[in-house]
Amino acid sequence: MLYALSVKGRPSSIRILEVYADQGAYETHLRSPHFLEYKSETEDMVLSLRLIETDPIILGLAPPAA
Repeated sequence: MLYALSVKGRPSSIRILEVYADQGAYETHLRSPHFLEYKSETEDMVLSLRLIETDPIILGLAPPAA
């Protein structure tokens, strides 16, 4: 899954949220021909790249009973 977002009030500041099924899927993506082409074609456009690992939260999940 991929979402492109702009920072509120700063429409030229873009954030990309990518979600992968697991680490293996992410690593496979990094080696794919379409990603390698994208990476080389956008090299001069990307000002910074910072990966942030996260823990998923299942939306709508009821909190544990006390």
